[in-house]
Formats: sequence, structure tokens, C-alpha cells
Amino acid sequence: MENIYTNFDFFKLEFDKILNDISNYTLSEKGKEVILNSVPEKDIEKIIYLHNILNQFKKYFVSEESLQISIIYNFNKQLEDAKKNIILDAIALYKLAFSVQLYFTISKKFKKPQYPDLFKLFSINKIEDNFYLDVLKYIEPNGYIDSNATNILKKVRINIDEIKDKIKRETNNFYKEVKKLNYTSDDIISIRDGFSCVAIKSKFKNRVDGIVLDISASGQTVFIVPKRVIQLHNDFVVLLEEEKKEINQILQNYTDQVNENIESLKIINEELIDFDVFYSKTRYSLAYNLNSPEIIDDKKISSKKFIKILDGIHPLLGKDAVPLNIEIGKNFKILIITGPNTGGKTVILKTIGLFILMVQSGIAIPASSTSQFCIFDKLFIDIGDEQSIEQSLSTFSAHIKKIIEIINNADSNSLILIDELGAGTDPIEGSALAISILQTFLKLKSIAVITTHYSALKHIAAQQEGIENGSMEFDSINLIPTYILQIGIPGSSKAFEISKRLGMPDQIIEIAKSNINKDFLDIEKIIEKLEKEKKQLELKKELLLKKEDEFKNIELSFLEEKAILEKKETELKQLLKNKESSFLKDARKEFEHIIKLIKVENASKEAIKVGKELFKKIENNLEDSKEILKPAKKIFDIGDDVLVISKQIKGTIISKTNEENQYLVQVGLLKINFSSDDLEFIEAEKTEEFDYSYIANTSNSDKQMSLSLRGCRYEEAEKKLNKFIEDAITNNISLVRIIHGKGTGVIRNFVHEYFDTSPFILEYDFEKSIDGNQTNFGVTIARLS
Repeated sequence: MENIYTNFDFFKLEFDKILNDISNYTLSEKGKEVILNSVPEKDIEKIIYLHNILNQFKKYFVSEESLQISIIYNFNKQLEDAKKNIILDAIALYKLAFSVQLYFTISKKFKKPQYPDLFKLFSINKIEDNFYLDVLKYIEPNGYIDSNATNILKKVRINIDEIKDKIKRETNNFYKEVKKLNYTSDDIISIRDGFSCVAIKSKFKNRVDGIVLDISASGQTVFIVPKRVIQLHNDFVVLLEEEKKEINQILQNYTDQVNENIESLKIINEELIDFDVFYSKTRYSLAYNLNSPEIIDDKKISSKKFIKILDGIHPLLGKDAVPLNIEIGKNFKILIITGPNTGGKTVILKTIGLFILMVQSGIAIPASSTSQFCIFDKLFIDIGDEQSIEQSLSTFSAHIKKIIEIINNADSNSLILIDELGAGTDPIEGSALAISILQTFLKLKSIAVITTHYSALKHIAAQQEGIENGSMEFDSINLIPTYILQIGIPGSSKAFEISKRLGMPDQIIEIAKSNINKDFLDIEKIIEKLEKEKKQLELKKELLLKKEDEFKNIELSFLEEKAILEKKETELKQLLKNKESSFLKDARKEFEHIIKLIKVENASKEAIKVGKELFKKIENNLEDSKEILKPAKKIFDIGDDVLVISKQIKGTIISKTNEENQYLVQVGLLKINFSSDDLEFIEAEKTEEFDYSYIANTSNSDKQMSLSLRGCRYEEAEKKLNKFIEDAITNNISLVRIIHGKGTGVIRNFVHEYFDTSPFILEYDFEKSIDGNQTNFGVTIARLS
């Protein structure tokens, strides 16, 4: 299996959220694990196969009856134990047998010509001796083994029942005897240490034939086992041992049969996991009305990779988002998207990138099924602020490092997505560099979608073959973005319009316009005019398409009428031919009815009764199975450290809410309710006891305390800093020294934001050397009020 090469973590495009949503539809723990660890493929044959399976599965769900599966047990652990000659317990055997039977049941459902790939998911035709059916016949979900499992077990249990009856009779007779003599102090027979005992008044204990087993707290009553029961009880214990021995032998025999079929059972277990993965992807696809696009093998057509997305919506935006329509790769390789901020440029990049990951993982997408995707070996993205304090990199430096990595690794099988190419530096130099990078991408023959605010890139796109302009439409009347991508027209940042909408005074906007080159404003007007003309053409096109649809509907109506007449003519011709066939069918039905009558009349009432009881038992077992197969609820205690699975964040249990299965969890500063199904235990992290160090031990006015926050997480740092400032104020400390390190800047920024809002901080700055010529950016000094 070959996976797609990327220069980023899948979390960047929120692919993990998609996988988490899909995993909620799995039927087994192993299936869930496989889904959550999915990575995109680059083998086109495998990808086409994955989508074929998905589409056949969807077709099955739409056309056939529901599979009605509530759980799949993965039994790899049972197989490993059996291989080590560990006798499997009854419940483990039941789960294994349940899943094996489920495997063959599903396999039969898919044995139809219209589901060839689904049927191929199941390669095992049978298990030797069908031992799993015996397991299901004789072992109940709770582990109880039916007496009919073996003749020996049946005989032993009959003997046990007989002994129980004898013990009961003997005890009752003894009770009646002493009752007549007025020796009893209680009207019930009680159980002491497994023996049936009769309560006798202490003064009469030597007058009865029995053994004292217990004495009441007051000493007035003794509990006596009749001597006649003692021997019976000993026989009872011996029979229980025989029962236990026989059950152990039954489990051993079944375990041996597991070992005899272990290779087939391994395959069944693995194929059930594969089924679960496809099942969950299908359920997710149907739940959100997703489609598999057409997968294009570019090597078989033009050796040109391309993407065509029709009515695509980012999966996390919801159905009300504006659909994306884009085609790139056929007529041009690089698309430059311009337009106002918050106009949706970055969302387009993320939608394209996420669609690639989903399609190449065999996951349907929220787009038209007529969308087309070639398969990419490599996907590169540069989206968002990549500033690195630790490496002393500015946003621009980090951006350029990403670009260099892309240039060194990209080729004709690559898709490149870059947000704000060349940004973060001088506009003139940045534009020149961006143009050079575009030329390099063209030479690499990579497909690229790039957003920018640089006008120079719009011009190069208009002149350079292989590069095309695109823009995010803007409603100039209402001064709001429409989030619609327009191909072929460069866009404007609409800075003046947006500023006016936000309340910027007109005179300031007019002065700003006067400071701009007249040619630039003329170009903006031309762009605006082109946008209006394009809208008018689209309206005309829409009217023509509407008329075309009307004519097609009329034509379709005529064709339907014609088909109805032809069908009636065919039916009339067939009517005469069917008379003879109908007569034969009726005769056959009558014959079958006679056979049934004969069978019924010959069948004994006892046989019918046994049949009914069998069906009743099967029905009861199924009801019991449903109850037992319900997943166990997780129980947490106050103070438990937990992981919130859906959010991948850590927290602590504060309390259990009034709602069933709900817990209140402390996550940072927030307290949020979560279902126990969304929580899992984590080992409590060891907290380091922190001692504050005093820098000087002079007067309180010069006294200084130091706190190191290096290596702390955000929540931990906040907790330590709160306590530290409180202690400093309590001890009348005037200066505090916070060691936060350079790192990524997260802790440093937190410290400074804390000081900005704290009423106890007069001023703060980075630590400086004595002569003031050097600054330590890893330490902040603050003066307290």
C-alpha cells in the first residue's frame, strides 16, 4: 500500500474530524481504530476499488433490506489464546461464534450479480463441521451452557435436580416433625453455608437428629441440618464437581475446534473488519448525501492531471454554504484567486485539499457525482501563519521555507495549494518573487491554486499561458462577499467598499483614491464592468438552458406516451401465450397444496409442539442477545483524568450530572458536559512541585521572586502564574521574574497578555543586561503595584 506524500499534518485540513465522524458509524472497536488511522492512497486501482465497494454498498442499502447489525465482535484475542492452548470461556466462544455466523449471513446477502465486489469481501465459504453453530445452539450470550450440549452434562444435571428435590423433601419432613413437637422458633427453612437448615429452640437441640450449623445472636435459636440431609448434600457437591468437569471438557473441545480452523477464522476476523470499515463509510455517505466522483486515470487519456469539482461544499460548513465549481488542469495549470478578505479564498483551498484526502481514502464527498478527480502522488499546502519563534523565523521566512520545500519535491503528479503567495514582505519584492515562483511551478508541470492580493500576479495570469485568473465575487450594491468563485476574471480587494461599509468617513476614502495611480483605478473599473457583463451573459445562458429543459420535458413526455402504447400492444400479444402458462402455474400450486396437506396430516401433534417450542426458544435467545449486546456504560469518578475523544483535549471529572451517562468536565477554564461515550480514562500526569526562588534577600522593595514556565502547557502555566502572583503579593515582593523561554511564543504571549490585564502589574519588559545593551527575550521582568 502506497500513501500520498504531503508536507503537512492532516489536522491542518481537519481530515481528522471527517475520520472521527465516520468512526461513529463503525460496529466494532477494531473498525473504529482502522478508520481513525486512515491515510490517503495513491494507487489508482486501489482507490477505484474503494469507491466501487462504496457505491455498491450504497446501492444495497437503497435497494435491499436493512442489514440490522448492532455489533461485530473482533475475536483476534480469542484466536491468540486458543493457539496458546488456553481454554476459551463460554462467553468468548459465544462472541466468536456470533461473529462467524454474522460473516456467513452477510456473505449470503451479497451473493447477487449486482454486488460483485461486495461478495468478494468474503473469501471463506465454510468452516469445518460448522462447530460455531453448535456453540450458538448450546451456549447462551451470558455464558450458560445448555444441558443438551452432551449426554453426560444432561445426566449430571438431572441427578443434581433429583438431589435438590430429595434435600428439599427431607428438610421439609424434618421441619414438619419438629413443628409438631413445638421445637421450632421460626416458620421458614433458611440456608447456612449452602445447607438447608431448620431453626430450633436451643433447649431442644439435643432432642433432634441433626447437626448444629449456626447459632443466633441471642443464643436462643440454633440452626440444625437434619442428618438425613448431610449425605445428600455430600452427593450434591460431588455432582457439582462432575458438572464443572464436563463443562470444562466441552469448552476444551470447542477450543480445539477453534484451533483446527484457526487460519480460516483469522481471515474471517480480518474481512469482518474490512466490512466494518466500508459499512461505516457508507453509512456516513448516506447520512450526509455524499457522492463518489469519477476517478480519472490520466495516463490512459492525455497524461494531464486535472480536477473538476461541481457543486462542492466543505464538509464542515453545512448544506447552506455556497457551492464551489472549479475546473483546473485541462486549459491551465495554475489558478490565481484574488478578491476581498473574508471572501472565501482560503476556504476554497481547504475544500480542494480536503476533497483530495477524502477521495484518495475511498470516502465520498459533498459534491456532484459528475465531479472528476485525477489521483495525485503528492499534495503540498501552505495555509495560515507559520511563524516560528523557536527557529527565529518570521511569517515570511517560514512561508519561504515551505515554498523551497515544495519546489524541491513537487513534480507533474503534485497538487499545490498556497494562501497569499509572497506575502509578509515588501510588496514590490514580494510580487517579483511570487512571479518567479509561479514560473517555476509551470516548469514543474504541477497543478497549483494560489491566492494573493498582488496586482502584478493578476497581470501575469492575464499574459502567461498556463496561468488563469479567478476571483471571489463581491456584491457592490450591498457591499458584501457572495463567496462565488469566478474563473477568468481577476478580482479586487474591495478595500474602499469594505471600509465604507464599516463606517469609514467618505472624505478619507476620497483622499485615499486620489493617492492611487489613475491607471490602477481604470483597471479596477474595467474589472467591475467585466463582472457585470459576465453576470448578464450568465442570466441569458440560464434562460436558454431553462427553455432547453422545457423542450426536453415535452420530448420526454411524447416518448413516455409512445412507450406506454408499445407496452400495451406487447401485453395484448402476450396475453394469449400466458393462458397456457397460467393454467400450468395454477395446477402446480394446487399440487404443492396437496403435498402440504399430506405432510400436515402425517405429522404428529408432539412434533408440531416441539417445532413451536424451538421457534419460541430462538426468538427468546434473539431478544436476550439484543439485551446483552448493548455496549457497557463507562463509569468515572470525581477527579479522574479523561480524554474528550471528539475534541482530543484533556480534562478532569468534576461531577456526574443529573442526566444519565453525562459528566461535568473541567477543560482549562471551562466546565462542559460530556457523554461518557465521548470520554476515556488517561493516566494522571505527575505534577511537579514548584519552589519559587528568591533572587535577592535585601529589603522588600528590592526583593525579587523567579518562576520558570518552560515546558509547561497553557493550562498548567496559567495555574502556576496565578499562584505565583498571589504569593508575591502576600510576601510584599516588588519584582517578579518569569522564565518563559523563546520557544514557539505561546507561553510568552500568554504571560504578556496576563500582565496586560492584571491590576497588580505596574509595568513589565524583557530582561536586560546590567549595561542595558543586551536583551534576554526568554525572560520577562514585571513590577508589582
